[in-house]
Amino acid sequence: EGLGPLTATHRRGFFLHSALVMDAESHQVMGLGMQELWARAAGKQKRVHRVKGRKRKTEHEVWGRVIDGVTSIAANVEFIHVCDRGADNFDVFAHLHLKGDSWVIRAAQLKRKLRAADGVVRKLDEILLDATLQGSDRIWVNANKKQAARWAQVEVRSTSVTMVRPREGATAYVMDNNIREVPTNVVEVRELNAPKGSAALHGVLYTKEPVAWFEDCWRVIEHYEQRPMVEEYHKGLKTGLQVEGRQYETASRLSAVIGVICVQAVRLLQLRDVARQAPETAAKKLVPTEWIEVLGKITRRPRAINTMGEFMRALAGLGGFPGRKSDGQPGWQTRLANHLARPRNFDPRPPRISCCTQEMWVKMSPAGRTYFNNHPRLHPFRTMRSLASGVANSRLIVGRPIHRMPRASRITYQRFSKAVT
Repeated sequence: EGLGPLTATHRRGFFLHSALVMDAESHQVMGLGMQELWARAAGKQKRVHRVKGRKRKTEHEVWGRVIDGVTSIAANVEFIHVCDRGADNFDVFAHLHLKGDSWVIRAAQLKRKLRAADGVVRKLDEILLDATLQGSDRIWVNANKKQAARWAQVEVRSTSVTMVRPREGATAYVMDNNIREVPTNVVEVRELNAPKGSAALHGVLYTKEPVAWFEDCWRVIEHYEQRPMVEEYHKGLKTGLQVEGRQYETASRLSAVIGVICVQAVRLLQLRDVARQAPETAAKKLVPTEWIEVLGKITRRPRAINTMGEFMRALAGLGGFPGRKSDGQPGWQTRLANHLARPRNFDPRPPRISCCTQEMWVKMSPAGRTYFNNHPRLHPFRTMRSLASGVANSRLIVGRPIHRMPRASRITYQRFSKAVT
């Protein structure tokens, strides 16, 4: 009750729009700046005149609401909103322009008409032909199903344009605030001599950051390289903490549980990054002492847990992570390969915060309840079990025969049952 149709009309669930706040220099996750959970209305809307249609609410307005909701509690902090192609809309640029924040948004419409520096209105792809070549460098491209990992030799171009309000489809926010144009810079990244069988890397970024020099353009590219972190956050919600497996009768109860799980996912993402980047960090600096003591009693470790690397591996062991030397680092699944990242050095500047925004759909399927759902009251052991499910994607479902589970999961399950009992 209270759910709405998803992209596939035969499925029902929520849409979750998150703004993950990160430090632009250290790339560390700081928390959630804003989040909105909403459900799509069922049925089709009636067609109305275009003038009346401007006052009608659209799904795309959630971008503006989340952007306006991201505020800072400290002084002298600047926000850089990093978004994917879904934010390539004049309404989003209008919200950012009035708020005064900076942005790095990937262009989705290369045929959009913009006003170039010479005052002539042309399409974006035509303007890029006359953009200034700033330099070239190499970018690491991760492997996928269609291509292998490689170093891509790219050239970087930049220019300045003015985004003009569209004649049709302007939202009520744009009309009420009388926003007619938004100045912005453009950075283009294009791969040279792509290998045979691989698609050439090409991306266009809108930004408010300066792009006069190659170092400025490269810094914009580095900001956009942080955007996949919000996808890791959503993967932690769906794959790790299994937010889609929560079974309740009403949407209000589901939304309350999702709110708690979202906070857990942020905390796990922070701890996972520290355990990978600085595994020798003292666990007591980032984790409450009660967590360390409870985890040590559950796992019956002969040695005390002192570092973050030991804490995360022990925590992942509750979800089935074997913890052998050849198993790599624990992640949202039992094993997660480390992504190669190119080290970057930022120039000293005032505190900047990168705010990565993305939307995720949450499907509520009629799956079996997990062990944590059958005990709604908070308990140290149950909370630890829920965190372990997020780290190692545990498959311990109530009613599942123990003899069908892996040996590591079976031992963990029996020990944990005794502790809770």
